[in-house]
Amino acid sequence: MLSEVLAEGHLWLRVADPAWADPLDPVFEQRSGQRWNPPDSFPALYLNEDVVTARINLRLFLTGLPYGPEDLRDDAGPVLVGCALPRGQEVADVHAPAGVAAVGLPPSDPLGSDGSLVAHDVCQPIGRLAKDHGLRGVRCRSAQSPFGAGRELAWFTATVRSLAPLINRATFNEWFWACPPAGPAASIGGSQQGKVVAIRPRGWVVARQPADSLSGVTASPDVPVTTGL
Repeated sequence: MLSEVLAEGHLWLRVADPAWADPLDPVFEQRSGQRWNPPDSFPALYLNEDVVTARINLRLFLTGLPYGPEDLRDDAGPVLVGCALPRGQEVADVHAPAGVAAVGLPPSDPLGSDGSLVAHDVCQPIGRLAKDHGLRGVRCRSAQSPFGAGRELAWFTATVRSLAPLINRATFNEWFWACPPAGPAASIGGSQQGKVVAIRPRGWVVARQPADSLSGVTASPDVPVTTGL
């Protein structure tokens, strides 16, 4: 397994129901389980690395519903909340080719050799292993974007009281339909790309990967959102 340290100051994004009292509460996924944590295991917060990923992951939010994004009112559609993470968050790299191979997933991840999504019961033991080794989460390819192009983060809180501070919040029309401004992102409306600033072995880490090859792609996408990765 490979690890990497997340860039400081990145704005991580989460698609949320406007009615949720606390859209950044990691306990919900602790109970229900998602892609990288089994049910009734440990707290986890599923986040998008950029707005493009969040937009693609909206399909998760609308799964099983008889309408699409064009039918949603601004006051009723999902909001997008931005949050910050503590400094020095070392997470498992399950997005670069070497990182995917190191945990035994196919090169085509998030798709298996048969073209279907790699099942949660395959991914969850990897997340538990990362947690057991003291890592603060899993940075992975998006399961919803074409060819897994986007990047997402399953953040494992240090304690049940650990929180990701909310930085800003955008209504549905502001984040889904609005065109992001050019240049570095100063808010949710922009596209701020996370970069790996360090990668180091931890005994059980099997290889090194050049940091520049671990940078997220420009077009990213699974929310985890609350519907999970």
